[in-house]
Amino acid sequence: MDGTKLWYQSTTIQGGIINLLVFVDLMLDLKIGGETINSLIVGVFGVIGLAMVAYGRIKAKTVIK
Repeated sequence: MDGTKLWYQSTTIQGGIINLLVFVDLMLDLKIGGETINSLIVGVFGVIGLAMVAYGRIKAKTVIK
């Protein structure tokens, strides 16, 4: 391996995409599965996405192509 990886293999990018989807859900007020369930899903995925971004930056060792 040449010390690089494709952009979609990055934990940081994956976490950022999750956060982008959470943002889109909030902006469009989709309320998938009802208001209470949607709030829970958005909250949980928001935290997961942020954790992935932080963890991805800490463990990053390779260059993204």
